Amino acid sequence: QTGILTFESLMIGLQRCCDDSCALECNIGTVLPEIAKRVGPLERNSDEKPNDRSKKYSDRYDHMVESFIEWEDIVPGGNGRGIDVLRGCFVGAKSPKIVQALKIVY
Repeated sequence: QTGILTFESLMIGLQRCCDDSCALECNIGTVLPEIAKRVGPLERNSDEKPNDRSKKYSDRYDHMVESFIEWEDIVPGGNGRGIDVLRGCFVGAKSPKIVQALKIVY
């Protein structure tokens, strides 16, 4: 479907961008801020209360990010797409802009 961004297509696009980081339009340092700018702030209005379901998922996401930061010393070795994605999670958990951008998708 055209015009629909799924989590999977976002992650594949970011991975391809990292793989092709020499290309000007694929500089991850400019791509993620551009995504964040287009999506806008994640902050809720002060009079808006999150519903239980969105709070549950927000808390779950925050816990995952905290876990990746805690487990950084045990990054597994090896090769393959799964290992590359896992390593990307450890790196991404340290970047507030990446954490913010991915929280939108989660």
